[in-house]
Amino acid sequence: MLDTFSISLVCQFSYRMTRPAAEILQRFYLQLRDHNTSADGTPITARQLESLVRLAEARARVDLRDEITVQDAMVCTFC
Repeated sequence: MLDTFSISLVCQFSYRMTRPAAEILQRFYLQLRDHNTSADGTPITARQLESLVRLAEARARVDLRDEITVQDAMVCTFC
């Protein structure tokens, strides 16, 4: 069971992303931008890329890792 100390340690990690994971997120983001708008008609901006990175970080955090892997990136872009 995780205690508050363990949770605070996880929050202090600085995450690094592997190059293949970064390429997957970049490719997905560029495909979104090629479509130019999201489902509700709003334009795709860099904030969506930032959100993808945060999702990948969250998945690494759940596994208690400090590195974002290809699997993390794939899960974030699977939707």
